[in-house]
Amino acid sequence: MNPSAVTLFNWNGKSFIKIITDKRLLRLCVDEVQNTIYAIVIKKKMGMISISVPEID
Repeated sequence: MNPSAVTLFNWNGKSFIKIITDKRLLRLCVDEVQNTIYAIVIKKKMGMISISVPEID
């Protein structure tokens, strides 16, 4: 398991997007309205990042 990657799956369980970051991620939260993933970053001082994802039909 890669703590710096986020893989998105469709309803059939097929992966269609893999997002690689340069940060280690701890927890994720998805905002479906804004098409954004928020993540807590693991480092000496904890932080948060947002990842924009393309709109999915």
